[in-house]
Amino acid sequence: ITTGVTLDPVTDIGKTLFVDATSLSGGTIVLPTAAAGRFFRVFVDKSSTTAININAASADYFYGGITVVSTTDDKTAVQTVTRATASGAVASNNQLTLDADSATTGGAEGSFLDLTCYDASGWFVSGNVITSNANPGSIAIINGQ
Repeated sequence: ITTGVTLDPVTDIGKTLFVDATSLSGGTIVLPTAAAGRFFRVFVDKSSTTAININAASADYFYGGITVVSTTDDKTAVQTVTRATASGAVASNNQLTLDADSATTGGAEGSFLDLTCYDASGWFVSGNVITSNANPGSIAIINGQ
């Protein structure tokens, strides 16, 4: 993916997405409406120090756990959001942000996220994200649009 795109609920489901964040820089990937069992794997193939976003469809949310690892220091941080929290505050949990040098997100080459729908509203997120920031903390990859 090199430009902003809305993924198709028929032809794109189950795909592995290679994201060129350098070209997408500042752009957005919009997921189709959640439905139980839908799945995407997202790999960052080229990173950017300008944030990119992955947005859930209207009324959908993200929850799960993401680990962020620093390449410049021996530090890691984790963000976890429960399904109950995300479903109770959809507007605060409907976007994923990746930024290769951010202390709160990360998204350098080699980062990956698995997105799996639990039901007709929730995307379960798990993955490992890399940052060049020496001190990742207060992780906010899952956030609000």
